[in-house]
Amino acid sequence: MSASFGIVGNCTARGFARSLELLVPGSRAFVFHLGKIATEPSEVRKAGWLKSLAEADIVFSLPLSGGTYGDFEPDKLEKICQKVVRFPYIAFTGYQPDCIYIRKEGRDIQGPMGPYHSALVAGAFLEGLSAARTVRLFNNYVFASLGYFDQFEKAAVALQRSATQLGYDIGPMLHGDVFMHTVNHPTISAIHAVAIQALDLAGIRFDRDLIPNAPDDELRGAARWPIYPGIAQALSKPGGSYEFFHAVLGKKNLHEFVVASHEAFAAVEGGFTAPALDRARRFLQAELVQAV
Repeated sequence: MSASFGIVGNCTARGFARSLELLVPGSRAFVFHLGKIATEPSEVRKAGWLKSLAEADIVFSLPLSGGTYGDFEPDKLEKICQKVVRFPYIAFTGYQPDCIYIRKEGRDIQGPMGPYHSALVAGAFLEGLSAARTVRLFNNYVFASLGYFDQFEKAAVALQRSATQLGYDIGPMLHGDVFMHTVNHPTISAIHAVAIQALDLAGIRFDRDLIPNAPDDELRGAARWPIYPGIAQALSKPGGSYEFFHAVLGKKNLHEFVVASHEAFAAVEGGFTAPALDRARRFLQAELVQAV
């Protein structure tokens, strides 16, 4: 089948596009990344992108709204494109409830995992705990006190609700193998499963025997936040560890990660905050008082 697909999405868009091309031989999928859309200063260039989308047989888009992305939001694209099919964000904190972003003055604070941080480590740093003492906080008592063991069910409900609203069934994903590398980087198996359903929603027929033809998992090589051993055990998932991986910054064990995180936080002038690390701080404050 000769078809052209336009993709408006985030870091999952390349994998999504490659899945479409493998599932529909002869098709061509081109990606417009939200980061480039948001920062592109040239209206002429953006007009060219919109023209390309208008000429595509089908445009697949994340469910954008609120005006941030202007004419690239699906409600606007529907006015100029032949067909627009929305596909869901795959963001999920159930496996890595300690993983957060910390922003200051509109920018992500960078650390040993790039923009990803441990709420527990950040909270401990702000409470003046040493790296050695921070490492000892990584235990099931602390995880339970912070609600980490409850996060999978909460996150599953939220993800399932958002996907169902768009016509997708992610139940098999939730009950299968681990499908996230970080809280917002799904595995290619998850992206591929969504692409299959997106084609069905678009009314594109394809040979179901092609479903095993998933593309390479590019996001696996970008960053991997571990599933802590106690959480992996609670979820009956293999492979729990404290090994942190970043494509540029390399691998770190828990002690190395904590030390590097403390060094990164120490370089931030004026402090910082985030809701998840504030919860960690309140817990630590209560525990420190009891310890005294």
